[in-house]
Amino acid sequence: MFLRISSAVLLATLAACSSKSASPEAAGQSGEAAATVPCALAGAKTFTAACGVERSSLDGKAIVTLRYPDGGFRRLVELEGGKSFAAADGSDEVAIEANGKEIEVTLGDDHYLFPAPPGTPTAGSNAAKP
Repeated sequence: MFLRISSAVLLATLAACSSKSASPEAAGQSGEAAATVPCALAGAKTFTAACGVERSSLDGKAIVTLRYPDGGFRRLVELEGGKSFAAADGSDEVAIEANGKEIEVTLGDDHYLFPAPPGTPTAGSNAAKP
């Protein structure tokens, strides 16, 4: 009897934890909703505000995790205070295009638009290295 009760409590606890961590809305800190950035995924030509953004740090590097509506994700290393980015994992090279207001980050067939911080160069493309 005790085993059944403790198993039920354990399952309920696990279900509560997994439903919170799987939701992009739960990604913010201190109960805040996660931010989103416009993205065009898998070669799409138009941007939608469908990609959730989570910020963290790993080994002293600022990490940006982009969450897709289908559950997929990409991780970027944020460089120069958000003026540039590099791939945190995978082999896709990062291309950066800045227009003064936004920074378009391209990895493979995926594109993301980030607000440009002050002092961001207005034109050019680069492949940043972490």
